[in-house]
Amino acid sequence: MNWWPAAVFGWPAVLIAVVLSAVGIIKRRPTTLVASAVIIAPLSLYLGGTPSVGWIGFTMPVLLLGAGVAVRNRRIEIAWLLLIPVVAVIAWLAILVVAQSR
Repeated sequence: MNWWPAAVFGWPAVLIAVVLSAVGIIKRRPTTLVASAVIIAPLSLYLGGTPSVGWIGFTMPVLLLGAGVAVRNRRIEIAWLLLIPVVAVIAWLAILVVAQSR
């Protein structure tokens, strides 16, 4: 039973959330973006409690929900713009992890 924290809080969940977000925007399915927000919520709550990330971590599910609303309202460009900060935070976190492991 030691695999579930990594699956819920780790990189598999992050990658699934990002892929679902892109698929949701491309296929114009807001429910997929809502699912992506739910998947990334545990990581977001964890990051929100750390001093180095703080409130930025809490914005990821909100931005994904906003992208879902934009897709529902057929504002695809806005949905992509709302996805960019989420990907940027994830990329920044990945760079921190890789730099720390060296």
